[in-house]
Amino acid sequence: MDQEEEWRDLFEKFDRNHDGILTKSDLKSLISESELSGELDPELSEMLLNKSKKSKRGSLTLDEFMGCVKSDVRPKRRESVQVETFSGSPESMGSSGNGCGKLSKMAAWAVLPMAERDSYLHSYRVCSPPPIVVIIFSLTQVAAFIYHGTVLGGLTASGPVPYESSLIFVMEKRPEVWRYVTYMMLHSGYYHIIFNLVFQITLGVLLEMVHGCLRVAAVFLAGVLFGSFMHSIFVAERCQYLLGSSGGVYALVTAHIANLIINWAEMEFRWGRLAILSVFIVTNVGYAIYMHFAAVTTVVAVANFAHMGGGLGGLLAGLFVLYNLKILYWEKILKIIAAVTFGIFIIFSIIWNIVGSPIAVCSGKCC
Repeated sequence: MDQEEEWRDLFEKFDRNHDGILTKSDLKSLISESELSGELDPELSEMLLNKSKKSKRGSLTLDEFMGCVKSDVRPKRRESVQVETFSGSPESMGSSGNGCGKLSKMAAWAVLPMAERDSYLHSYRVCSPPPIVVIIFSLTQVAAFIYHGTVLGGLTASGPVPYESSLIFVMEKRPEVWRYVTYMMLHSGYYHIIFNLVFQITLGVLLEMVHGCLRVAAVFLAGVLFGSFMHSIFVAERCQYLLGSSGGVYALVTAHIANLIINWAEMEFRWGRLAILSVFIVTNVGYAIYMHFAAVTTVVAVANFAHMGGGLGGLLAGLFVLYNLKILYWEKILKIIAAVTFGIFIIFSIIWNIVGSPIAVCSGKCC
């Protein structure tokens, strides 16, 4: 079979109505599957799309299609055609390819609706750009943990706690504004850091591979900042240190909810996804409220309100920072509401921390 016949067969395969015309939907399906299998390169795909846009019908006839592919003199096709679709589980999607390919397929399944996965996988087939932000944060936290363990005398399940570190957050040192963020670099024991790293890397890498390093960095740091702000507002009277990246981790959890909300119409299994994420959030919020009103005070405490703050920051930032695949009118309104709420909370928290009463020397810690 010569190349011209192969092109005709490809056209007929996606001509759903068998009328010699590729509709806009037909053309998108052809491009998506053919780019993934290597039959079309991005330049030729763009040429076909531009040709269809110039048509009043928004479609392509067989002659128009053949004119485009014949005018492209570069190598276009491979002798064998294999089209892969991704509609099953992440395990079945990652059954072939190298490690990066399997990871990108997992990210596509976890974050993207089915209609967008093929084009994403084609553009991300060489892991460029790599998901570096979450990895950098994680490596920095491990380095800080090992350093303080060496200096303070050994690593244990619950220590050491670097109370004297210039990175830890404590209300009496609130003029040192970097502490509102840098506390995320410290952890109290290997249980604490391992738990955070597992969730941080699992959730963050998948999100970063789709939405990019800058957006995920913004979401993560928003969660960290909201965590220290919420802690300073609700837990100041307990006089506790704050350390750990849990605010950022909870931000990544709620960022997945934000991603689901802003792509709700396109996402399959949306109610199941929402239920799984909501159970995690509701359980932790309920526990935080109980611990607060029960007035349980211990030397080693869980920073429940920092977790809640991190989740709130990740949700709000995610709604207006993450990619929205198809922007609907109500989603535009939601983005504005999220951005305004985000700004109001930041301004309120800054004022609260400026005018708040000084705190006595602290001894407890939260993580």
